[in-house]
Amino acid sequence: MLLLLLFAVFFGSLFQLFGAGLAAYLNGDLDELLSMFERGTLVSIDFNDRKALRALQFFSTSGLFLIGPGVYAYLAFREPARALGLGAPTAWISLGLAVSGTLCFSPLIDQLVQGSQALIDWWIPSSWAGRFHGMMDTSEQTIEALIASEHWTERIETLIVVACLPAMAEELLFRGVVQTELLRAGLRPVWALTGVALLFALVHAQPYHVLPLFVFGLFLGWMRWKSGNLWYSISVHFANNALVLWGMWYTEPPTSTEPEWALVDLGLAVLWATLGAALLWGFARSLRTTV
Repeated sequence: MLLLLLFAVFFGSLFQLFGAGLAAYLNGDLDELLSMFERGTLVSIDFNDRKALRALQFFSTSGLFLIGPGVYAYLAFREPARALGLGAPTAWISLGLAVSGTLCFSPLIDQLVQGSQALIDWWIPSSWAGRFHGMMDTSEQTIEALIASEHWTERIETLIVVACLPAMAEELLFRGVVQTELLRAGLRPVWALTGVALLFALVHAQPYHVLPLFVFGLFLGWMRWKSGNLWYSISVHFANNALVLWGMWYTEPPTSTEPEWALVDLGLAVLWATLGAALLWGFARSLRTTV
């Protein structure tokens, strides 16, 4: 199994390298591509060159999270689609309950992000806090460059590259291959889901979002395990990414809130989460009659 995994990672890395070359070509800086071997890092991209940045994002995501796991699944499983949960029937009612129920938790997740940042900044040394803020600034700068658009066609491209592709690729890797293999190895579901969710959170390399991403990963893993169907977690993941994009495109960044209004926001978030829990309970109930 380890040899198959290494082969899949190697195959996916080649695809990623091709994407780096294409991005360098679009960026008009092929010399930078050659220098990346000396630095041991991917080619750097001008944040103002959106085409190059999206090309790099597309091939990096596809190579590491889609192509590699796909090759592994093809070699490791006799029936890859069935083993990964891609061949299971999908009920529209269950899908609607899963998506709407999870999205109802978004306000509470936002509160969790703010609380995590405050707690981490208070707990860790100031030197580490500076590094964490630097990592988050770089991540936010990359995302802002990716989603910048001057025409509706660019927004369609962004929706595919930033919302749709990562949802499919990350679910194939984490909930498809990794979670399936852990359960096949005899690990108890609670530990398999927890381990995959933690890995999912850490891979994003966003220190202040580790806890929210971990919670979101648990939701996705539970849906995959409960239904035996990967399409539910893919759809929920895509809906979440699309909601974040919509918020970044059409809403103003949040400003500092007075303490009394912060409590109101928290109360509303809890109410939305209560509704979400009811919808997810309905999702679990619907699986008994549809699966």
